[in-house]
Amino acid sequence: EAFELMLSESQERMLIVLKKGREDEAKKIFNKWELPFSIIGKLTDTGNMVLYKDNLLAANLPIDPLVSSAPEYDRNWVKFINKNSGAKQNLRDFNLKKALLKLIGSPNLCSKKWVWEQFDHMVITNTIIEPGSDAAVIRIKDSNRALAITTDCNPKYVSANPKEGAKQAVAESWRNLVSVGAKPIAITNCLNFGNPEKPEIMGQFVESVAGIREATEFLDIPVISGNVSLYNETDGNAILPTPQIGAVGIIEDIGKIAYQNWHEKDLIYVIGKNDIEIGCSMFEELIEQSYSNSPPSINLDLEKKTGEFILKKISEGYIRTCHDISDGGILISITELALKSKIGAKVQRPSDIQKHWWFSETQSRYIISINKKDRSFLEKQASSFDIPLLNLGVVEGKTLQIDKEVIISIEEIEKVHEDVLPQLIRN
Repeated sequence: EAFELMLSESQERMLIVLKKGREDEAKKIFNKWELPFSIIGKLTDTGNMVLYKDNLLAANLPIDPLVSSAPEYDRNWVKFINKNSGAKQNLRDFNLKKALLKLIGSPNLCSKKWVWEQFDHMVITNTIIEPGSDAAVIRIKDSNRALAITTDCNPKYVSANPKEGAKQAVAESWRNLVSVGAKPIAITNCLNFGNPEKPEIMGQFVESVAGIREATEFLDIPVISGNVSLYNETDGNAILPTPQIGAVGIIEDIGKIAYQNWHEKDLIYVIGKNDIEIGCSMFEELIEQSYSNSPPSINLDLEKKTGEFILKKISEGYIRTCHDISDGGILISITELALKSKIGAKVQRPSDIQKHWWFSETQSRYIISINKKDRSFLEKQASSFDIPLLNLGVVEGKTLQIDKEVIISIEEIEKVHEDVLPQLIRN
């Protein structure tokens, strides 16, 4: 029946609008990829959707009820109030080596190689940067360009502060693209929440959408699509609010990509402010074993300024390796680069900063490596743009040497990092 065809929710289908006269061109493209393709109608100025089946009129529906006069839910919602603000101030002493191994071997930070090796991630040989990096990079055939693709969200941040957490999800996706040298151009989203009939859940949704809007408008990265998944609860307990962000960026020249394989004698820098923000962090959860409900702050002005500086220096060839700092903080990012490159590093924090700083999840930061001959130039450039830049050490050897206090082999870290997920799956 006509109504069955129109209301069917069969999957893997797209409805597109073509410019008149380009139908044959489109048909050739779809035939090339062996995809079914049919022209089913045309746009009119009648204000109605007119449907025919077997040349017989099946429906003639006004479109206003779905456009200018669409019904709108206005559910009750409550504004988020942080009832437990402020991260824990009296942080306990800890063993740096044990903390690093516990974090890098945790389910959230361990290697996900077991997952992405299950499928052909090199399909059609277009993959330039494989899974496991900040963003995957896919070559655009018959061109010198590439697409960078990433997804991100930290539900703990969103749960602690829906608006700020959603802004951070957008900013983290932005950083992932910037880290490979891609200009962010658009995002999509999947907004996953509990029961919206509960005012506090609806409040999470409302404020998350506001956060996404603020971040995307400021960073000039439009939302071009998305979907919503609600009522995600078990026995009345909702999932953590998870406005997952998917982002895509363009690399105009595949010869100007920042990889995550650093080189012996490269100098290591952290770009960004040097605060200690432990609230809602992996360190707080696993080492402090507490929860402060106080996520790190997000400064969109600094985010954009820092990201644009990184992009420029990657395109100019000065930044050889780049990795954003997110879950786990600076030391986790350094460790991931060492594991990716199979080359160690010798790093030292500033003498006036306590060692908790290694695991701070302060936003808008990157770990980069550069050729030591470019040190003076990069430091002057960062200063002129008022970009915080701190030299941490040098790439060398097969161990991580941290604060002259810890020496740990890359081999030992790699075993902890890669064995966790397969063991969890087997168990």
